[in-house]
Amino acid sequence: MQLIDEFAIFTLIVAAIFFGVVRLLNIRATLSQKASLSDDILQYGDDPSAFVNAAWSGSDYTGLDEKLDSWAIQIRALAQLHNASPFLHDHPKDLPIALAVLDDALSILMRCAPSEDRPDGTRMRNLRGAINDMLDTLKSIGLAPTTEVPARPVFPPRIRAHLDRVGFESEGEFILRRSLLLAWVRYDGRGWYDDQATFRVGETIGKKTQATQT
Repeated sequence: MQLIDEFAIFTLIVAAIFFGVVRLLNIRATLSQKASLSDDILQYGDDPSAFVNAAWSGSDYTGLDEKLDSWAIQIRALAQLHNASPFLHDHPKDLPIALAVLDDALSILMRCAPSEDRPDGTRMRNLRGAINDMLDTLKSIGLAPTTEVPARPVFPPRIRAHLDRVGFESEGEFILRRSLLLAWVRYDGRGWYDDQATFRVGETIGKKTQATQT
């Protein structure tokens, strides 16, 4: 009987070690995915104007289509992992900055670029939805939108004429999303991607500190 008990204990210890190692390997793989995704996005530029310029083929932006699909899939997968393990937010791997740049670049492409030049609209909306899925995971770590809004993105000269005709996105959802992205960037201990001043100075977001939305 004692031999059986010892064997059972040994089996439990081995199983615990095995699952612990598997978990650590999964965490390591997730962090690697985050870093790889961030690098892939930021290779286009570290601000949305540079991103949009880099994506311009000389005639349109349709070369981005496959990237949009790939990023949407990766971001949604990471959102699911962050929902299951919120502590992954403590290892940002530049993802907050990358998604801030990408989100503003999407706003420029969706709203400001002439319709005939834009990437596929369904793909852009799908990617925006994936970013929103990731932002939804911030509730698990107590982050809410800041009381500040980052300054308006800098627009590439090529689309300013079109912007003057159609105006820029100013709906509440756009402001709310950017103020939440700002909270996430600050959670990473960084400033907004271009260090521009923000409007309405309010409480600084810190780890486990929740700002009040006004």
